[in-house]
Formats: sequence, C-alpha cells, structure tokens
Amino acid sequence: MLKRLLFGLVFGFSNAETHGWGEPLTVFALVGGASLLVLFVWLEAHVDHPLLPLRVVLDRDRGGSYLAIGITVNTFEPSSEGVLPTRIKV
Repeated sequence: MLKRLLFGLVFGFSNAETHGWGEPLTVFALVGGASLLVLFVWLEAHVDHPLLPLRVVLDRDRGGSYLAIGITVNTFEPSSEGVLPTRIKV
C-alpha cells in the first residue's frame, strides 16, 4: 500500500509538470495517492503494532521538527556551485 501511495503522489506531481493539473491521469494519480494516505493513517491508528505510531508525528515538538526538516530539504537542491535555494534564479 505504501508503494502505491508514494507512486501515486510522485507520479501525479511529475505528470502535472509536463501535462498540466487538469489532465485526467494527473488528477486520478493525486486523488488515488491522497486516498491511500488517508487509508494508511486510519489503519495505523487502528492496528495494535503500527509501522509509524501517530503519537510520534502528533507530538508538537517532534512533528514541528519533522515539518521544518522537510521544508528545508525540499527548498534547497544541490548544484555545481554548491547548495542553492530552488527559488533563486542565478
């Protein structure tokens, strides 16, 4: 399920870049990936031994630090000149 979830989201965003957000395949992939994400969270909340205990993510300090790391990692990309922000065009 996790493989399909990640594939749907990554494929949807990649397909949106080349074909546009209104493309039916893009919409289907993003909706399918988001639906599987909701299903994953629901399942993790209801099983005895979850892969990712939700209390880890819902803890304010830990969840905030994960969010900050995710934003930082996704804002910068490596280049031949070093690490540059993706928003700055040189």
